[in-house]
Amino acid sequence: LLGLALRVAAAHGLDPWQSALQPFLALCFEADAQSPEKTALVADAARGPAQALMFVRSDGSEALGAGGDAARGWWQALEHALKASGDGKEGSVDASRRRLYSLAAEELLTRRPKESLPEFLTKVLSDGPSWVSLLRLFMKHGRLEDAVDLLTEQVQRCEGAAR
Repeated sequence: LLGLALRVAAAHGLDPWQSALQPFLALCFEADAQSPEKTALVADAARGPAQALMFVRSDGSEALGAGGDAARGWWQALEHALKASGDGKEGSVDASRRRLYSLAAEELLTRRPKESLPEFLTKVLSDGPSWVSLLRLFMKHGRLEDAVDLLTEQVQRCEGAAR
């Protein structure tokens, strides 16, 4: 689903966030809110070759590396898609990729104000210049403890670099 949506967005010059990632994130939220059986019905509808478009890794019957949990497989697909976005260089995080990570974090903090952000988002956003965006998001959403932890981490990095 997500891989195909991202390819269509790229082919037509559409914003990957609005046309693919944000709707897919909504699917992840919905999957988490409903029973695993109901989520499995959606995944079962795509059994076979089409399921390769639904998950990062699939054997045609279910998401691999997700313990048979379709919702977890979709979260893995989101993480993989964000890692693959931007300039496409492994390990490189350009401005367009950082924007997508920031938008995903904003959406998560808005829809799940009491839950922590997934590690794959905080890891990218707390490293390099994006930490300021993450700090702003934490402050905007009243996550003062997270903001203080992020500032503490950044001060420690600066102290380490100054030595």
